[in-house]
Amino acid sequence: MRRRAPGLRLLSTAAATCLLAAPTARALELQAELFHQADYTTNTARTESDRIEEWINAPGVSVGARQAGAQLELDAAYQYQRRIYQEDLFDDENVTVGRAELLWHALPNRLDFTLRNSRSESTERALDPLTQANRQIVTTTEAGPTLRFTPRSGDELQIGYLYTDYRADATDTDNIRHNGSLRYILGLSASRSMTFAVDRTRVDFDNELAPDLDDWTGLATLAQDADRLSYSLGGGYTRIARSDGLDDVTGAIVDAMVSWQFQDTTRLAVSAGRRIRDNSQNIVGGIPEFGDEINENTDLNEVFTEDRAGIELARRFGNNQLSLRWNLERQDYEDALRDNDRWLVGVGLGRNLTPRTTLTATLGMGRSEFADEGREFDEVRGALLVAWQFSRRFRLDWGARYEERDGNDPNGNFEEWIGTARLSYALIEPR
Repeated sequence: MRRRAPGLRLLSTAAATCLLAAPTARALELQAELFHQADYTTNTARTESDRIEEWINAPGVSVGARQAGAQLELDAAYQYQRRIYQEDLFDDENVTVGRAELLWHALPNRLDFTLRNSRSESTERALDPLTQANRQIVTTTEAGPTLRFTPRSGDELQIGYLYTDYRADATDTDNIRHNGSLRYILGLSASRSMTFAVDRTRVDFDNELAPDLDDWTGLATLAQDADRLSYSLGGGYTRIARSDGLDDVTGAIVDAMVSWQFQDTTRLAVSAGRRIRDNSQNIVGGIPEFGDEINENTDLNEVFTEDRAGIELARRFGNNQLSLRWNLERQDYEDALRDNDRWLVGVGLGRNLTPRTTLTATLGMGRSEFADEGREFDEVRGALLVAWQFSRRFRLDWGARYEERDGNDPNGNFEEWIGTARLSYALIEPR
């Protein structure tokens, strides 16, 4: 059953209310552009045989808003496009993606209101290739207040509530979440702090056959924010009680990140984490970068333990920016037979060719294993994009993408080249 998500309407109404309530904030910065994107694909259905080549035309519009003031902070970007398929293998479609966050300091240092919205296009089943037959829009809208108190100098006590509306465009996974949180931030120095947090989240699924969830999580985090070395090291425990007589899911959790700027031009970031969840944090990605995709199981109402690790090295030299990264994800489902392990290693290069022209190139290789379903495959992805701002309002982006998947199930194997060109016109230019 398909439902219309109320997220964008709620976001625009709340944003207008906050803007009227905060007249002393700095000027609102707006951006809007019209565009037409044309993609030529050699394998639109992503199959190993009987490949179909076609043009996909996508006229559209993108809008954005940004504000940074004493009372109001806003950062929003959305994109709408009409996809028109030449061969009619897939139906023409309207796609809107993006994300926004609004923070209103109603009473400075005492009461804040937060509003977030994201619309992301993701796979329904992470195992299968991302085509129109295996993707949907997932919309998440969050809203709630946070009370702040100062028990002593340098410390802060936070009491918060967050209401979340989760909507899936195609699958029966819609739900409402109520989250209450209590945090005590202990100021150890000007740059270091220790946070003790307790969260309770109640998840009510629209699908009567899906067990509702009652999540209790406690987490202690030591953090430092400094010019050269920043880190956040957290550990705690989660217990999720499930209705319908299902066993509780419990376990330790970890959330760690270290960022080290060991040279003026070089940065190393390392992250690791373990969480017990019922949906992936990847689904709030919004507008993807060129060549990126969101591959998650958005058709399930199931609890799983998610392990993550990542390393990224970024170096700037002259007009070039080089990055190397490695990522690992593991999802261990409590009941569903969807366990999977995925890793990726990649390299990226960005270069300013001229003051008006930039080049971006990426290459990645990875492996995915779905043990419960007896399938595994290797992937290779590459992308090259040139952006040319040839006048004050007009911009041309052109390039190519390549993706290959090779595994033990021929039904999931494919090879695809995509050539792309996008012409855009700025209706409202950012300042």
